[in-house]
Amino acid sequence: MRDFGARPDQLVIGAPGCGSWLRVRPDGTGLWAVTTSGPRDIWDEIQDVAVR
Repeated sequence: MRDFGARPDQLVIGAPGCGSWLRVRPDGTGLWAVTTSGPRDIWDEIQDVAVR
């Protein structure tokens, strides 16, 4: 589930069923910082799908 109420320069995705979430935001150097929390690593799951 995407949080469309997040700041416009951030992407926030959550999995309400287990309480996991991730936030992707610019880090000020031209790269992106990823923060994850919860039992699922949602970022790893997204990367796995992208590789497939």
